[in-house]
Amino acid sequence: MSEFGEVVTRDGIPIEKGVTLTREFLDANQELFTKYLNLWIMYPDLFLDAIQSSEDAKHFHLLPYQRVALRASMRYRYHFWTATRATSKSFTAYLCALVRAVLLPKSSIMIASEVKGTVINIAKDKFAQFFQHWPLLERELATRQDDGKTGVKSSTNYYELYFKNGSQITVVSKDTSRGLRATAAILEECALISEEAYTEVLWPQLNVKRLEPDGTLNPAEPSSPQTFITTASDRTVYMY
Repeated sequence: MSEFGEVVTRDGIPIEKGVTLTREFLDANQELFTKYLNLWIMYPDLFLDAIQSSEDAKHFHLLPYQRVALRASMRYRYHFWTATRATSKSFTAYLCALVRAVLLPKSSIMIASEVKGTVINIAKDKFAQFFQHWPLLERELATRQDDGKTGVKSSTNYYELYFKNGSQITVVSKDTSRGLRATAAILEECALISEEAYTEVLWPQLNVKRLEPDGTLNPAEPSSPQTFITTASDRTVYMY
């Protein structure tokens, strides 16, 4: 109880007076929201800092090179990251996919690998970690109660996340990705992906562009952005 009466909460979080999301409130603050969205799209790590609890931040935080990788993946059409094992390549790349899905409505993001099953198991583990550190991101998933569909679907061949804003993330192996259409992609252990697999299976699936909710195309957004992550390999591999 405060001097102004009962404190209203939602999910245990106090809701201040005047912040109810009405059309009038959104219209009046459109310029401010636009500035924040533009900032967070270019600096996704700052968005993650903003929504992380202070308690969680005491024992977990993004490292400087992870912040650089997140920014590069959001800003450029191609981001190629070769690093040793245990460098958190998958963690950082998948985290960027999650932020992209939340901040850019109607994104269709494909995470693919040459090895069937491996990428799916990795993804399930990583997204569970994300939702532990940033629980607000999990609330962006579609719910059967509010959206009429399940936010998470999984099997041995795929792992899919569906969001309230129309975005989706699909995790597949190369062999099960045929027919998929995506606006962005992450290629896991890309040194193992052959020229044929990339040029005939994966690349053709990135033939659609993300449209804004009003149906327009953002000319400043990189077209079909791709993040390549891998450990070092021979110069003879196609990705080199």
